[in-house]
Amino acid sequence: MGVPKRIGAASSMNSHLSKSWTIQSSLCLQLLLVFPALSHAHECMHDHVRTSAHHPVVVEQPGARKSSRRRLTDTPQPLRMVFSTELLVTDSRTCLAVGQEVVIGANISPCTNSSTGNCLYTCQPADLLSEADRHFLSSRLLPTVAAWYAAALTLRSPLTKPLQIKRSTCGFGGPIDIPEHYYDNGVADADVLIFVTTRPMAPGSQALAFAGDCQEEGGAINPYKPRRPIMGHVNLAPRVVTDNDPSYWQTPKVVDRVLKLLIHEVMHVIGFTYEKLTEFPCPDAPYFNRHIEGSYTQLRPCAATGSRDPVEIADRTVNGVTYKVRMLRTPKVLMAARRHFDCAETAEQAAQGARACSGATTSCMDGLPLENSGGQGTASSHWEKRVMYGEVMSGTVDANLSPISEITLSLFEDAGWFLPNYDVAAPECFFNREWCVDPSDGALRPRLSFNWGARRGCAFVSGSCAGAPWRADGYFCDAFADESACTLNRREVGHCTTRTYSTALEPQYQYFPGQPTRGGLQAEDYCPVWAAYNNYDCTWEQPEHLDLIRQMERERGEKRCEDCRCFSTTLFNGSSIAPSSFGCYPHRCLSSTRLQLFVNNAWRDCNEARGVITLPGWTGKLLCPPSSSMCAEATDLGWPEITSTVPDGGPLAGGTQITISGQYLWAGTSTRVSVCGVEATDVTSASTLGSVITAVTAAGPDDFVGNVSCHVRVTHPEGRYDEQFSGFIYIGPEPTQPAIDLTDGWTFDKVLSLMMRLWPYVFTVMVGLILLHWFYIVGAELLVQRYMEQAHDRAVGVRGGLPPQHAFEETPSGL
Repeated sequence: MGVPKRIGAASSMNSHLSKSWTIQSSLCLQLLLVFPALSHAHECMHDHVRTSAHHPVVVEQPGARKSSRRRLTDTPQPLRMVFSTELLVTDSRTCLAVGQEVVIGANISPCTNSSTGNCLYTCQPADLLSEADRHFLSSRLLPTVAAWYAAALTLRSPLTKPLQIKRSTCGFGGPIDIPEHYYDNGVADADVLIFVTTRPMAPGSQALAFAGDCQEEGGAINPYKPRRPIMGHVNLAPRVVTDNDPSYWQTPKVVDRVLKLLIHEVMHVIGFTYEKLTEFPCPDAPYFNRHIEGSYTQLRPCAATGSRDPVEIADRTVNGVTYKVRMLRTPKVLMAARRHFDCAETAEQAAQGARACSGATTSCMDGLPLENSGGQGTASSHWEKRVMYGEVMSGTVDANLSPISEITLSLFEDAGWFLPNYDVAAPECFFNREWCVDPSDGALRPRLSFNWGARRGCAFVSGSCAGAPWRADGYFCDAFADESACTLNRREVGHCTTRTYSTALEPQYQYFPGQPTRGGLQAEDYCPVWAAYNNYDCTWEQPEHLDLIRQMERERGEKRCEDCRCFSTTLFNGSSIAPSSFGCYPHRCLSSTRLQLFVNNAWRDCNEARGVITLPGWTGKLLCPPSSSMCAEATDLGWPEITSTVPDGGPLAGGTQITISGQYLWAGTSTRVSVCGVEATDVTSASTLGSVITAVTAAGPDDFVGNVSCHVRVTHPEGRYDEQFSGFIYIGPEPTQPAIDLTDGWTFDKVLSLMMRLWPYVFTVMVGLILLHWFYIVGAELLVQRYMEQAHDRAVGVRGGLPPQHAFEETPSGL
């Protein structure tokens, strides 16, 4: 399929926003930089280097039995993954000094800025790993990956003797020199050996990593198992681990991004490649022996036993155009995919009551599509991104999310080698357990769930992305590229990926009537979607964007946190950055119909659809979504809610018993109460429903003087809390001033101090004198005026011939 050229670069929302950085992979991950002009799918390396390299060498392992089970033991054990890091300092293609020349690929022509590989590269400072960098990679990151895989995959038939490897060519982007001791002694306590290098990427490449397998064991025939990869090579771009302050790695999601990158590459090493998928057991006859005696490069077709192949070419019809796609049809993957998308086979629809196949152009889901774009490497070695957007094994992976789905784990069960742990925890939990432990039961936090397309039905997979299943928040967008909205599940603020190409898209990719050149990115089959800005993930504070995040807190009232989500808002209280149309705020569900947002340091109700939140002194408003859209299926209900605190004040010395009323206040003996940040004591429940609790205030801080208004906070063991603003007043002593010490005489500072102390009294006396003077002047003026008026009146009376005292008397007429 030809790739139309794009014309015109879309502008960003404002100067502070940049398009999402995504990792693109084809057994390599590529960083798609932040501007739309660079965000087309790039040709990746894995299938390309696999094509140019030798077919993996088959190594028969000790204890193999050709007629049946291949191991001395069939007791499943956690997968033992060994990473060799010796090549970090011995590999001839790794940069060890600035100015050093290394070969990338197979060419010795000098690299240019547009080179993506096969050139002679001059090492730059950013290409050099320090000793600390190598130690961190070797002792922290790679062991974490190995630990996660040990928890995620159990090997059905583990090796009982050291892993044996053969002398053969291995390595991608050029061969690697395998240390001799691996040939001599094998590798103890290992089921797979992976060599790690940090070779630089070519100047024009956006790749972060690439990987592949070099050797595999012989497989099994009863039951059938494909040949399992046992040795591979992973190359990580130096910039992934260099130039980072140690504090950079103290943030869980920073670590998670790199771990997901490595996990992605290792999945390619251990079997997620197009070649291996075609070797999987026959879906309808899993025990059928596909091995051909004496051949390690050919397999029996599944048609020989009346079964479909694990990967088949299928027709997909969109906009009246039928074209070919590759579909994976293995049973565990299909089961997981049908459950995720709520789409089953026709017979299962009636039996299970699942969503009907309305809009599907083929029978209900009978396969999950593999990537059909991206050139060598991405095509067919990943899930179709349109269907599995953001998942760790899609062709382009959103680094802010990259959830590891049950669908991907089920693929390794279909291979026959592994038993997956579908409840395995998030990778970062194996780097630092404290990040993930639930204080209530000690369990690890679950992995990030994969939500793209969840319960959207069969037509979401098989139909057009302009169809009804895609017409929901976070999916298909019909907007300009500089327009913003919330991404799926409101986890980020995003932009529409729509753009205009210089030539018409193929008919099956035209989603806008009368606009044949308009569409999204090639990797998503040109479906325009809401993609995250690289600096607007609501769920964490990205270290590289902290300055901007702090500005947004001050001027937009925003926050970044695990419970923060994206909402439509124009709230603004500043001048440094422009007001936006969307922002991030903490949320909580007090019930299935009651939503609250934490805006400008206070929880505020946001229940009614199209209701608003406004702030005094701020411009704009925050638009509330329907509370049911966020809270109907909430699993974290039961947040404490304070309605009153009685009494509302007490002495600073503490000892005041307070009664706090509300909802969900009591969560066991670990419930905490604090006043002005000081923990109260004797916290007990005063009602059977936990709606009333009592506590005794502790002594307030020593620096409190006078009456101090305090916030009252109730906190549950898992961290949920509510805070009543100005709910209690600490009554402290009036402030006093120390006497001025005159033992060493007067100084300027002492004179100034005395003047400042006397100033209130002097000011009062001065004001009194001014007022007295004013009254004196005004009173004198009034007396003089009155005297003059009386003198005038007497003069008028004499001139009229009347006695002065009757000058103003009236005589009734007619008398």
